[in-house]
Amino acid sequence: MVGLSLDGVPVNGSPPSAISGPMMGGPGGGTSTQINFPSVDPCGGHHDPAGYYHWHLVPEVANQVLAANGITEISCTNVVQTNDVTLSGFAKDGFPIYAYAVEPSDVDECGGRDAITAEFPDGVYHYVASTLAAPNVPACLKGVAANNSFRYQ
Repeated sequence: MVGLSLDGVPVNGSPPSAISGPMMGGPGGGTSTQINFPSVDPCGGHHDPAGYYHWHLVPEVANQVLAANGITEISCTNVVQTNDVTLSGFAKDGFPIYAYAVEPSDVDECGGRDAITAEFPDGVYHYVASTLAAPNVPACLKGVAANNSFRYQ
């Protein structure tokens, strides 16, 4: 698990199928853009085998990710899509996750950057949800997560 949305929905990283599952075609029938991705709803979420719902996409930019991958027949209508910069949640290392309508180009290897936001007027390191890639969650975490964080009980 990468973190939690502001609504309390877990945000997961790459699903197991993205590591060892069958290939799925990308735009144009799938060439060099092929991805391994599970069956998810238009906002990038689904239930795990235990019945818990979680996301593999930061949903505030799900429509941009879908369009970037040639998927235009469906759209995420249950989550308001950002038209600027939206605080989406917090990673388990404590840093915020933001959805940008226009993805900044100055992100580090984890997909994060230092910048001023509405919630942090003095600036803060934060992760940026990709508007192109699926999953669009941070590739890695810069901070240190607490032991036994985010356990289901």
